[in-house]
Amino acid sequence: MSFLAEAVTRKEIPKNSSERKVPEQVKAYLHEGLIESSNIEFELKLGTVIDQKSYRKPELAKAGRNKIISSYPNGCKYMAHVPPEVFNNLNGYLNGWMNPKGGNVPWRVEKYSRQQDMDVVYRTNNPQAETDKLRASYDLKRGGEEPLVIAKRPLPPLTIFFGGQNELDVRISAAYEDEHELPEDLDEWRIDSIRIKNRISYKMKHFQIDITEVFGYFDITQEEASAMIKNRNYRMNMKPGSKCRIFSNSRQSWQNATVKSFAKNGKAATFTLEGSTEKRPLEKTLKRDSAFIESKDITNIPEISYEVELELLPDVLKNKETRYDVMWDWIKCMFHIRKRAHNLGSQKSRSQPQRHNRHQHHKSKHSSKAPIGTKRKRTPGPGNSEKKIAAGSGSAESTKGRTEAEKKDN
Repeated sequence: MSFLAEAVTRKEIPKNSSERKVPEQVKAYLHEGLIESSNIEFELKLGTVIDQKSYRKPELAKAGRNKIISSYPNGCKYMAHVPPEVFNNLNGYLNGWMNPKGGNVPWRVEKYSRQQDMDVVYRTNNPQAETDKLRASYDLKRGGEEPLVIAKRPLPPLTIFFGGQNELDVRISAAYEDEHELPEDLDEWRIDSIRIKNRISYKMKHFQIDITEVFGYFDITQEEASAMIKNRNYRMNMKPGSKCRIFSNSRQSWQNATVKSFAKNGKAATFTLEGSTEKRPLEKTLKRDSAFIESKDITNIPEISYEVELELLPDVLKNKETRYDVMWDWIKCMFHIRKRAHNLGSQKSRSQPQRHNRHQHHKSKHSSKAPIGTKRKRTPGPGNSEKKIAAGSGSAESTKGRTEAEKKDN
């Protein structure tokens, strides 16, 4: 289509229609052929484009402006994390959408759910294999032996970049997800990583908001990875007297412990920590399914991160009459969440995630098997204070009507 024809076509679109509001780059990315594909996943994810050497955002847009980019400068990557205080407060904020006072909420939640999974990523160098990477997801909440096995084929993403060192960005991504069986020659595959995910989901009419606490084990030995898979239901099977390990996020270390007792409803457990005496009892109470609890065989230090994403429900874009309304509602909701996250994060300075390069940086700093009781040194972040968001030209986000962040919902 020529520039003139495109301009005439755009002129014919009503000014206040969703089709006009959705940026042209996003329309081109979510094209007809992609939408009509099967087993395709579309998601928006909060995070930050960051330089891996300076731990700062590159200057791709002026402060208060934004732009859509399809690639990152050399040495930069997208860190799809948010600070823990933002995660916790967003949880409380979104819970308010389920029981609104006066019935006024930006989006109505149709279903609330919690899920805990263990994702095991396998890789192979076998050129005859149908795929070189598989993800096996074990349901830790319901148990069961058979995982859901997926071969994911991500497409290059788009990113809405916001100028300003403390601004969160939004990544738009699409990926094919094909179901597979576990290979018969699984012993010849290498376990690349393990992620334990505690996910809270808020399902709306056309999309779902997922906020997830992730315990990532990326530099793990094959023996320890196999032990984690074997003992994945350890928390469900704990009994008084069971030996385990409790992770301290502040100390970045594991501590030996023994299960002392359970709450009457069985959902919480109290542990006696190693070194406890009658005069100086050391105890800790955690939810029974907490990923801070592991079997006594685990010594690897996890990378704890927090993710916020909005995933479109299957096939909701296939209806051409409502396609742009759904697309715009999806984007608008992410901008709303992003604004809320920024307001929450501005109450205290936000440092960058601990791990800026998942493999090389971590391997250069830590051994793959840290001794029990040892602490891992943290990589310091810039710790800059937050600034207000200002939407750029072409952005759908408004800076009006901001409210103070709600207090953390305990």
